Amino acid sequence: MPAALTSRVPLAGGSVPITAIVSPSIATSATTPGVPVPSYTVPPRITMSYRAGRAVVPAAQPPILNRSARNPGNGMARSNPLMTEVPLTMSISAGLLAEFDHEMQNTRRTLERVPFDKAAWKPHTKSTSMGGLARHLTQLPGLGIPVLTMTALDVVAERPQGEASSTADLLKLFDQNVAAARKALSDTPDADFKAPWTLKAGAKELWTLPRIAAWRGFVMNHIIHHRAQLGVYLRLNDVPVPGIYGPSADEGI
Repeated sequence: MPAALTSRVPLAGGSVPITAIVSPSIATSATTPGVPVPSYTVPPRITMSYRAGRAVVPAAQPPILNRSARNPGNGMARSNPLMTEVPLTMSISAGLLAEFDHEMQNTRRTLERVPFDKAAWKPHTKSTSMGGLARHLTQLPGLGIPVLTMTALDVVAERPQGEASSTADLLKLFDQNVAAARKALSDTPDADFKAPWTLKAGAKELWTLPRIAAWRGFVMNHIIHHRAQLGVYLRLNDVPVPGIYGPSADEGI
């Protein structure tokens, strides 16, 4: 029956487990006829790449095996599936860009629906207005630039720039910030993602995280959070809400 074999692939600063489901086949020992010797069919190497936000799996490549392993007691040299090497050729930024492009496309679709004639509308007196929330969402991709190019950001001294007085203005500002953030992300080498990054409010240090965690939380999760909030604003104003990760009540995907 199939078996799960787990190996570890070395990476800078550590390694990751790789588990493959392999199927045993039965062979006969050359030195002991009639004694079955299980061997394993190892899955071929697969190199993953991304194109237009989709995972692309090219043609399978031959596996790289450790040829020195021997079956104890039978004198047969055979490949050891536990030593299969799995190449990881994608850079960190390349993997993050695929997600970034996907999420920015969905965020733009949400911003396109904002009715600026209701920019002052609020669901509650303590809530921000629809226009204020939409402007904030257009500015958030721009936070990726200091996260990727600086070691810290003071949110008191450096406020997001750009205003909008129409939906067209919102989209123009959003597109500019997305383009700048995307370039910064594509230019960031793997080693830089491990560097510490700090968020400050004046003299107060709010937190310090590895840069890749700051990108995830302060940029990407931040955008997704406010995009969902804006979706509620749209629903409460009878504006069709786009399907993001699945169909919405207004449209499929």
